[in-house]
Amino acid sequence: MSAPTKMYYQANKEEAILVDFSHGQLKYDRDGTCATPPLFYTYSNTNNMDRTKKRPHQTLVAETKRMQYIGHDYDSPAHKSSQQCNYYVGVYDEKKNKMKVYDAKLLKMNPYFPEKEAEEKNQTNDQEQNQPSSYSEQKDKLMSAFGSQKGKKVMEARHRNYLSTEVLDRSVGKAVGEMLSLGEVTLPVVASSGTESGVLPPCNKNATEPKDVYNLNDIISSAEIEAMQGQIKVFTEVTTLQLAEWRKTERYCDYILNQLALLPIHKEKRKERATLLMYINYLMLVYKLKATQLKRKQLLPADVPNLIQKKLLESFTITGLTPGSSKEVRAIPARLKDKLIAHLLVIALYVDEFVLNLHEIQKDLRIGQQKLLNHVKALGCKVAASKYLDNPGAKTAVLAIPLTFPNMKARSKGRGRN
Repeated sequence: MSAPTKMYYQANKEEAILVDFSHGQLKYDRDGTCATPPLFYTYSNTNNMDRTKKRPHQTLVAETKRMQYIGHDYDSPAHKSSQQCNYYVGVYDEKKNKMKVYDAKLLKMNPYFPEKEAEEKNQTNDQEQNQPSSYSEQKDKLMSAFGSQKGKKVMEARHRNYLSTEVLDRSVGKAVGEMLSLGEVTLPVVASSGTESGVLPPCNKNATEPKDVYNLNDIISSAEIEAMQGQIKVFTEVTTLQLAEWRKTERYCDYILNQLALLPIHKEKRKERATLLMYINYLMLVYKLKATQLKRKQLLPADVPNLIQKKLLESFTITGLTPGSSKEVRAIPARLKDKLIAHLLVIALYVDEFVLNLHEIQKDLRIGQQKLLNHVKALGCKVAASKYLDNPGAKTAVLAIPLTFPNMKARSKGRGRN
């Protein structure tokens, strides 16, 4: 029978830290070692002391290649549970058959998003300016003070997993570049053209007619129009049978297929409309490129003219080099995706004679209605309920004089409200 292990309690020693990652677990190899362990940093705040243990509050940061996690030993569910019980860590010495026991504390590690923290600070500032709290915020305060343990857990899980659409889009846009290769990617800063940070096409706010608000030549050059003349024949000469086949095979997006069924009979107008629809098709091809597809040498179909391929990739994608390698990688950040949507919507407004049914194009872009409404409002459009009986909840964007642009002050004031 083996001798009993002797245990020695190490009093007045610094507490060991136990961590629990809220969104996953570390991956270990068969031998029990972590292949890519995160880097841990601790920060102590001597201005704020733990009253129960008379020690400064600590913040632990775990950093990986793609994400940062932060945990606090105060004002967290793990800290509250630590007050209900004690944690210990034992270090066993096999040779001496002794175990040293240390005090420990549990920290809950949550993902850190800088954009989310900035947004929460803005909301806090708005609330400090005597703005009433929303119903959900008041309900959460009551739950924190008087709610059951089950209700508090549900509330904490909701707060932990909450990310606004804008924050998520920006975070995903930043992550795309990193996902393109095994290492980190250094991407250049995209130059701004001066119009809404380079996202919107040049706008004539003093125009007297809708057709003069945006100049199509700023989006589609005459050289590009000339390069498309051979490709647009597939649209100008389309038949009913071909349209039915394209719908079945989903060769083109629904918006283009619906417009092809309404092409004008007049030859010149038919060519003009087909040219705009073909360019929308090219924009859609770039818009739907996935991270894995961006690794390919040939990103767009061979029938897309080289002139247009070069222009679209230069305008709506960015490239960079992996450290220590000459391999070039490509990404589409969120801002350039917004720019692409804005240019596509302007062309669609011309196709629909400045009254655009948003229901069709929303399905093709696969974005939420509110985000699409923000895009068309930024272009100066008015939004009205659709008159189509089959889609009573759909919206229509109307580019009319005088132009109507969002009031940025009103939007910022209402950001903290639901």
